[in-house]
Amino acid sequence: MRILSISKFHFDYRGGIEKEAKRVSNQLGVKYKIDTICFGSRDTLDVLSANERIFTFSSCRILRKVDISLSMVKFLLRRAKDYHVVWVHYPNILPVIFLSTRRWRNKTIIIQYQNDIKVLPFLYVLFRPFERRLLNKAEVIITSSPQYHLYSQALKSFSGKVRPIPIRLKGVQVHGYKLKPNQDRDIVLTAVGRYTQYKGYEKLVKLVANVSGFRLNIVCSSQMPENLINSIESSANIVIQRNLDDSELENLLVSTHVFVLSSISRNEGFGIVLLEALRLGIPICVNKIEGTGSEFITKPGVNGEFFHIDEPKSFYEAIGQITNESRYEDYCKEALNDFNSRFRSNDSYEFLEVLDSLVHTAL
Repeated sequence: MRILSISKFHFDYRGGIEKEAKRVSNQLGVKYKIDTICFGSRDTLDVLSANERIFTFSSCRILRKVDISLSMVKFLLRRAKDYHVVWVHYPNILPVIFLSTRRWRNKTIIIQYQNDIKVLPFLYVLFRPFERRLLNKAEVIITSSPQYHLYSQALKSFSGKVRPIPIRLKGVQVHGYKLKPNQDRDIVLTAVGRYTQYKGYEKLVKLVANVSGFRLNIVCSSQMPENLINSIESSANIVIQRNLDDSELENLLVSTHVFVLSSISRNEGFGIVLLEALRLGIPICVNKIEGTGSEFITKPGVNGEFFHIDEPKSFYEAIGQITNESRYEDYCKEALNDFNSRFRSNDSYEFLEVLDSLVHTAL
């Protein structure tokens, strides 16, 4: 049996969808042949193992939001007969349209639903019938948190198909706990993620800019609006960290007191960067958005705190509560304990178990 997995970009791209697509490929490749297709700058084929291949198709972006690729279209039109199962890492507009054609109608569909489509509402009106058709065809819809589908307009009619499987990461060595914050030391905050409007960086910068006692690192290699860059450059205590590799990012996080997630919409479907902080024993401070993975991850009073980004007082209070000298080490220990108990990679093969339960319908 051969499986087609549809990712957004190559596994080398440091995004949540791509990390999960790689985890799916690794698990299913233990037993089945699996090909992953994705967008990129040129057409390539990488053989990852005896059972795993990844096809990258050259693409361009329309309206700065939607990737399209003629070579991927040709692949989807010609190769349907080669696959029994399609594993869709969603949202991904172009492939979904072609999966609605007759060539793919008898395939077993599994959707790994990362988040709702929130951008380009006028295009979504045209796309929604294809989305609905795919959700109807799907045997299983995998979400990364138990409550996400309860707040999703697209998923509310399909709760019977939903199976939550949390994102997991490998553990890393933790070299003790950091020095506690005190009156003689700035509180170091770090935020990580490519720039999009929903990341809330503009609002976070306003909360921290030139406020004594705080230093903020924003790890972001993508282009930012000029007005945001100007705000950061005029702030003595905010730095943009660009093009960090995994080792450099880990070193920066180790020197961080609190990790901040300032996302302002449900476009932040999970918040995998929170797990990268927790596994180093770093408490998290999260703008509260109901029905998201970040709400699921955050345990107030245990591994971090919530705040409301439009209420500055709640932000300063949350940071103050976490960095209180008498409690800070407890937050650090519980952050690590929580990661190990809920989000650390283990020997289970959750995605493979999902597929095995459906094999009889695929053959």
